[in-house]
Amino acid sequence: MRRGLLQLALASLCLACGGSGSGSSGGAGGSAGGGASGGSAGAAGTGAASGSGGAAGGGGGAGGSSCEPTAGTGHDDLYCDDIHVSVIERGSDKVLSVYGRILGTAPNADDCLVLDEVTLGDAPSPLQVISLSGAPTATGLSRVWFEVPAAAPVAELCADEKKRVEPFRFHAKGRMHGGTFSATCGATAGSSGWPPRVMMSCHRNVTLPPTSTSIEVKESSFQGQSFVFTSAYLTFPHLPGQGQILSVDGAIRIVPYTWGAFGGGPLLEPLDTDEWTAHISESTYGSGPATSVLLDAQKDQLGHDACPYVAPTTEPDPYAPPPPIFLARLTGSSALGPLTTEVRVDSCYRITPP
Repeated sequence: MRRGLLQLALASLCLACGGSGSGSSGGAGGSAGGGASGGSAGAAGTGAASGSGGAAGGGGGAGGSSCEPTAGTGHDDLYCDDIHVSVIERGSDKVLSVYGRILGTAPNADDCLVLDEVTLGDAPSPLQVISLSGAPTATGLSRVWFEVPAAAPVAELCADEKKRVEPFRFHAKGRMHGGTFSATCGATAGSSGWPPRVMMSCHRNVTLPPTSTSIEVKESSFQGQSFVFTSAYLTFPHLPGQGQILSVDGAIRIVPYTWGAFGGGPLLEPLDTDEWTAHISESTYGSGPATSVLLDAQKDQLGHDACPYVAPTTEPDPYAPPPPIFLARLTGSSALGPLTTEVRVDSCYRITPP
């Protein structure tokens, strides 16, 4: 029986263990990322490795002792989901940042999982094969498993906003206590689900991908007048002194993704929303720095088709298609320059007058 949904919270581990070669240094407080032989340095403090291999030191300072699984000849097929694959453009570099969860099927099976290889896409023509030489699947502060240069076939997917829901199948191979493991999720009926098990997002001038969020639409009335407010609270972890969000524009594109992408339910068109107000402040995420952005607007930004769930008085119809998820594409500026970022929105709900 599968263990409870443990999100590999191995915070005591280093976010990545270096492979051979001359990779760049890890993020503040993190361990050094080991790039392939001859790899050049990535963005300062991120531990990004160039070349064909090497795991990145995770940003944000969630460093610690490394994990080394005990040797053995066993093998287990593990479960994976909530895989976030982010393409981040910084200057002329495009890097791939990956995190998610891999779950063991036996007690303590996922206490020490070390990634040796990740493949995006299927043989014989995968989009990218990443040799890691040992990267603990830690979530810790920044959640990032590893950061490597993005292969062109993966980076090119950013040109099509429809290719965000399971645009490829995710394969992981690695070591665990007593032997090895493999995990596969996304892109096929047997490995898919809703919410999608693999999501891709694209960013420019951030040091770490943003966390997921939700959107609230609040309907109210006062003295016979009706009011509607839409709000969302966003968190952007970043490296110390790098990548802070400075401004967010009032126009935000919201792209809904529905169960229709898997063969049922209606497909919804993207929404070009405006008149958002952004309230920006610096805060923390875990023990590291983050920019908090509170977005609000004095109107219903999504409509009832995209945001049908009324909370807390009603539950979704169990026979209806599940509600959509979204990517909210924001523009503005960060400490690194002009900003474009996509925030995963896992849910939208409405609060209505009694």
